[in-house]
Amino acid sequence: IKTTIDGTLPSLGLVRGDRKTAIEGLTFKGVVSRDEGIISAVVERFDLASPRLTATGELTVDPASSRLKLVGRDLDVSQVREGALKIAGEIEVVEDIFRHLKGGQMSEISFQASGGSFADLWKNIDVAGSLRGGNIFASLLGTDLDDINGQFVVSRGILEAKQFSARSGKIQGSDGTLRLGL
Repeated sequence: IKTTIDGTLPSLGLVRGDRKTAIEGLTFKGVVSRDEGIISAVVERFDLASPRLTATGELTVDPASSRLKLVGRDLDVSQVREGALKIAGEIEVVEDIFRHLKGGQMSEISFQASGGSFADLWKNIDVAGSLRGGNIFASLLGTDLDDINGQFVVSRGILEAKQFSARSGKIQGSDGTLRLGL
């Protein structure tokens, strides 16, 4: 079985229990297939006007394992954070990510997850990208870091940033490395 999905929605309301949020200007194209018990969904294009996001990706679910890979571009962190917390703020992984990550621009971010089943995907997540003009809460320091620029990787609950620059109050650091447990 194979089907192609191609469409546009001017707006889409997302509802989860009593939580609601909306996304605007959605354009998408993808292919969903099933062959010998393996389900594959390929997102060729996923564009949102608000919150601003362009993404591609692939989800594969078979009896032995599941894999998800998404690549996003032109992401405004504060807009995505606001929508994610409105609709899924009590989900541990969402709350944990956005407790620390508050703002900035990401020219590209990649998200990969794998597990023995679809339900296990959220137990093994790797995220990599670049952050420009960002803001994170460094819980160990008990302070916000502002004007963050650098490359980062989040894996097994640890955020590592290289070529990192940030400001905390009047203190400015540059060309550094940051390792932060989430």
